Amino acid sequence: MKRIILTNTGHKNRMETDPFDNGWHYRYACMGLKHFFVSKFLMEEMGFEMWDNWNHDKKRHEPVRMRQLEPGGVEIIVLFEQLHNVNIDKFMKFLKLYPDAKLVLFPIIDFRRWDDCKDKLRPLIERVDLLLDWQKHYWKPEGWFESVFPEYADKHIFFPHCVSPYDNWMQVEFNEKPLERCLFSGRVGGRYLIRNAFLKAVLKDEELNRVVDMCMHPKGVSILDFYKKCSKHYFELSFINEQRIIKDDYIKLLNSYLCGMTCGTKFHHLIGKCFEIPASGSLLVCDSFPDLDLAGFVPHVHYVPVTEDTVASTVKHICNNPLAYEGIRKAGYEFVRKEHNLKKRCEQLRGYIEGVLNG
Repeated sequence: MKRIILTNTGHKNRMETDPFDNGWHYRYACMGLKHFFVSKFLMEEMGFEMWDNWNHDKKRHEPVRMRQLEPGGVEIIVLFEQLHNVNIDKFMKFLKLYPDAKLVLFPIIDFRRWDDCKDKLRPLIERVDLLLDWQKHYWKPEGWFESVFPEYADKHIFFPHCVSPYDNWMQVEFNEKPLERCLFSGRVGGRYLIRNAFLKAVLKDEELNRVVDMCMHPKGVSILDFYKKCSKHYFELSFINEQRIIKDDYIKLLNSYLCGMTCGTKFHHLIGKCFEIPASGSLLVCDSFPDLDLAGFVPHVHYVPVTEDTVASTVKHICNNPLAYEGIRKAGYEFVRKEHNLKKRCEQLRGYIEGVLNG
């Protein structure tokens, strides 16, 4: 009986090389890279085989490589896949070849996009033994999945982001003397309400402007230009990058700052920066939302909570009183590195898979 990792995301081609090759940006450290290293864990520790690009041949209706296996010859399948409405039928047809195989779905998917095709998605949810999802309460307070498929809520497991690669993050020591400034990194735009409010404040508030450095995502430049045009007067921003900062340079950059500001999206997504900032030793400044709570983050213990109205004044207070936040900064650092590292996720995954096989 075979154990299969089924993926269309190109992990196999990177197994022998640095997973940051081919232009991977550090924003994938919690999503794509987690899948990469989890795949490697499944292969090396749990005896899985990698079946890469299973639907690469667009002219055929079944996955090409799967035809090499006899029906009934597969014990369990772990699927990493970007699921779309157009490939659900193909995947369901494939699953019929292996009716006895257990199925763990690790989707790269935002389920709120499926409102118009719930009936098409239902057979897949019925077939899945376990659905590991990096979000739980998105879109609706109770979560989109639980509101649409309440009868399958026990299959839907919260499996949030983590910091990876493991060694790259674990070698970072707590910075006892960081720059008494705030690093503002990442994208801005419609979905990041508190980041947008913070950016506007940095442009208009001179005191805040003096303690904030920008490491902006390239796609945020147009938003910044728009905000400038809407302002009669603004203060120039302090940019530290002309190009993307990636790999260990990104970790070192975070580690050098007293605090980093980010937020969940307006859809309640728990994003990677919520883990990366505290794991580097920087103080996490972020809004409170359900999935952050579910991940174990405690406000005023592991991070400093803010709203659109309070984020500017809070960051100024932090930068002017760094010692007052030393305990929170250290607690967040220790918490994320202990509970949200890649080895921890892999061991959790082992438990889930063994539970499916033995259930």
